[in-house]
Amino acid sequence: MKRSKPSCSSRPSTPINNSSSNENSEDCIKTKKKYYQTYNRRWEEEADLRGWLKSSEKGSYFAYCHPCNVNINIKGGKLQLRRHAERVKHKQACRSKLKQKSLIDMIPTTGLETQLKNSELILSAFVVEHNLPIRRRKNRPLIYILVNLLFFTLPV
Repeated sequence: MKRSKPSCSSRPSTPINNSSSNENSEDCIKTKKKYYQTYNRRWEEEADLRGWLKSSEKGSYFAYCHPCNVNINIKGGKLQLRRHAERVKHKQACRSKLKQKSLIDMIPTTGLETQLKNSELILSAFVVEHNLPIRRRKNRPLIYILVNLLFFTLPV
């Protein structure tokens, strides 16, 4: 009669010698299951990670560094993020991001120009929202009428 070996999910079954049950239990050592760290949104609020850390489109086991434009594998945990933050390339990228001006800041505007831009945006949004044609069948285009309406309603 054959004796069967206790089942182990971690090791393939092998033929059994006529040995004691103690050896069988040693053969059946289960390996510890690995748990990988997934991205946590609370990390974005921490002081040393704030401003540059975002979730990655690559998956839940990755984080995205906005200044460096790289995906960071975080299966090992938050330590990977801290290591990335200590690198010279990351520090240089963060410094250059702070010095960089946005497009809005580069264009000097006065109060009147700001009001004009706001009114143009309101007008454009109104036309798009109501699906209005830019030209009407009569002589005057609808845009002309709306611009005159906004012009007379602007505060002076």
